[in-house]
Amino acid sequence: MNPTRKIDWQNWIERYDKMQERYLVNRSERFDTIAGLIKAVCPNPRLIIDLGCGAGSLTVRLLEEFASAKVYAVDLDPAILLLAEQRLKHFNRVQIVQADITKMDWDKYIGADAVVSSTALHWLKAEDLEAVYQQIHKILRNGGIFLNADHAGSCSSLIQRYWESNREQMLREQTQSADDWDGFWRQFLSELGDDARIERQKALGQWQGTEEGMPLQWHFKKLRQCGFEYIDCFWRCDCDTVYGAIKK
Repeated sequence: MNPTRKIDWQNWIERYDKMQERYLVNRSERFDTIAGLIKAVCPNPRLIIDLGCGAGSLTVRLLEEFASAKVYAVDLDPAILLLAEQRLKHFNRVQIVQADITKMDWDKYIGADAVVSSTALHWLKAEDLEAVYQQIHKILRNGGIFLNADHAGSCSSLIQRYWESNREQMLREQTQSADDWDGFWRQFLSELGDDARIERQKALGQWQGTEEGMPLQWHFKKLRQCGFEYIDCFWRCDCDTVYGAIKK
């Protein structure tokens, strides 16, 4: 980081959230759905893993909702984790972990009550995501739940185009003053300085996921093959979903 600047972290956290809301319809509803489903399946979770936690938007909701839970917030991006650290600094039940979820040591998380993610897993290649599903099944306790709020495409290109058009219209109606994705990162990294920009580029490399997300049918098939049951879509708004499953 640039040592000569005093960074207004709260301002950047708020700008990040507004930027996310610019692209995600009804973002808070996704978090409500995830928290409610965890509560229904495991009212008093002890251990929750947030994969691709970003700036900690979902993480903080889980910490507030579940007063006894330890939450591991995992992300590869060192710059976004600076925002997560600031957002979550008042909680002693969270551990922030910089790790590539396709390569990390999963064994330390065995016995988790819930594994969650939000708009992160679509960045993974299909074969990597399938391997991550296998690891999630491995670390969840029996009866534990996996939930992902993310893009999910349609098998029909006609439906996909309709969904994307509908989403764009809803976003135009709800979006107020907010950075776009590139603008946010350009300005935030400028604030942090060249070292932070270089470190981020080195950490992230080239991700090759599917922006619109794989179809739900693909996710359901892969989760079932891993041994999950009660697989379902719990919330949907055009291109975006909350889907998941329970480990039997």
